[in-house]
Amino acid sequence: GRAPPRVVPGDLTSALSWVAPSQVRGKLYELLANCIPADLVMRYLTVALLKKIPLPLKHQTLFWAAQFESRMQAGSKPIFHIEAYLARFMSIAKQASTGGRR
Repeated sequence: GRAPPRVVPGDLTSALSWVAPSQVRGKLYELLANCIPADLVMRYLTVALLKKIPLPLKHQTLFWAAQFESRMQAGSKPIFHIEAYLARFMSIAKQASTGGRR
């Protein structure tokens, strides 16, 4: 059977350990294809990510979540905005883990 939709965001956040974007994209498409609203996907992702990161990264994560949520509401393809948000998050997390070095 299929996993309940609320499990997939958890899968997504555990898969964010520097995996190929195509793997994440597949899970996002699965959620959106099953009529899960994009803003709900974004909210669940943000909450799940906030639980896994240290305090100094939470402000930036929330800032970018709000930015991409706003862009998503104004745009026509939510998948692009969610992917861009996750890419930004991964960039922030990588910079933090390497002490700001790229």
